[in-house]
Amino acid sequence: MGMNKELSIGFIGAGRLAGVLAPVLFKSGYGVSSIASRSRDSASVLSKKIPGSHVSAVEDTCADLIFITTTDSAITDAALNVHSDNAKYVVHCSGASSLEKLAIVKEKGLMVGSWHPYQTFNKSTALEGVTFGIEAESPLKEILYEMTLRVNGIPLEIPSEMRALYHASSVMSCGYLATLFHSAWQTWISAGLSKERGLDAVLKIMRSTLDAIEEHGFPDAVTGPIVRGDKETVNAQLGSIRKYQPSLVGFYEQISLLSIKMAQDYGIAGVEQDWADVFATNLRIEKCD
Repeated sequence: MGMNKELSIGFIGAGRLAGVLAPVLFKSGYGVSSIASRSRDSASVLSKKIPGSHVSAVEDTCADLIFITTTDSAITDAALNVHSDNAKYVVHCSGASSLEKLAIVKEKGLMVGSWHPYQTFNKSTALEGVTFGIEAESPLKEILYEMTLRVNGIPLEIPSEMRALYHASSVMSCGYLATLFHSAWQTWISAGLSKERGLDAVLKIMRSTLDAIEEHGFPDAVTGPIVRGDKETVNAQLGSIRKYQPSLVGFYEQISLLSIKMAQDYGIAGVEQDWADVFATNLRIEKCD
């Protein structure tokens, strides 16, 4: 099994993220020894799922490698409670936060890093095929790379200065995708149509679009009146949104302009025209180099 037989793991934070990571790491051969949380009940629930683990106070968390799986705002406070003789490595699992949040730990002589799964977490989350953003120095970097492979993930080193941009991409891929879904669903409902049928309809067409991107790439997945250059339909849609869903006007305009830009970047015919008479916004449409 490699070095994972020798490496004990602890968690500070017992929420959704730890609730997925800890059991998967245990099943991959790692010894999960210590689980701490501000909510002892949460830590206890997680510990019961992992044989050999125990609940500890945050300041008593002891393991070779301690994962901090709290909210971003709580990382530094958690790190303050890690004692130098209780760990060798301390790793946070935030996508956006830099290693500066672990500076107090580094000053104590411990190695620090970040191990961020590019994934949204719920009760059915799996880690197979998930990209893990890694930032660390050797030998911790190699430990996190091996750990990623052990859970069937894909390791990827993320430059420190690009962490916020990398994390913005992940938010667009999950949380904002849910916002897009909800906006489409609310627009359906505003037409007087069934809420329940709308959920099924929007989910079906969104899945079909994602499947098309995966199987054929973006050009085949970019559809609708924008790429056809159909100003009449776009104007009709925009007029209806202004009347029935006015809060979505700016969103519709901006996502339409981004669709024009994407279509132009991929050389899709039909969009090479002036849309200034349709959209009130002054967003520039610039092609990628």
